[in-house]
Amino acid sequence: MKKIIALTCLLSAFVLNAKAETKVLLAVGDVKSQTLLIEEGQVAHCLTLIDSYNQQIGSLEIEIEGKDGWCKNLPTAKNVFFNFTFYHILMICIIALTFYKIFNKKDIWMIIFYITMFFYIEDYLWFIYNPFYTYKKYSKEFIPRHKHWFLGQPIENYICYFIIMYFISYYF
Repeated sequence: MKKIIALTCLLSAFVLNAKAETKVLLAVGDVKSQTLLIEEGQVAHCLTLIDSYNQQIGSLEIEIEGKDGWCKNLPTAKNVFFNFTFYHILMICIIALTFYKIFNKKDIWMIIFYITMFFYIEDYLWFIYNPFYTYKKYSKEFIPRHKHWFLGQPIENYICYFIIMYFISYYF
């Protein structure tokens, strides 16, 4: 796990330094960064940034939550908003504000697209990277917090698929 975290940190550094003209812009979330990424066809830089950020947050959550997940044994308020713990509400706010700052009001729908993609990937990676689950246990039998499954995937994943595919067809 520590090797994965180290590699994703290196990947993040690489992504942020991939092009001289985008290095500082991505790091500080300047308004020009989104324009450069889209206009120059550098969507891959955005997606790589999201992927590496995903791996780091997912790995951090595995370290914090361990085998139980969903903050089951952590001292945080439970069911603050629907099923979410106070920890998860704070994490969602941090992620949303991070993407808002990176894309700096470029387009609210683009921000929603990236946030949706982030949470879809992060949730999947949490199970895949977590040594108590791994890919072999990615099923309804071992993951009770996802109540409804269809064709081997939680229903929430299909909702994310549709949102992501809609935005890809609209923007790209």
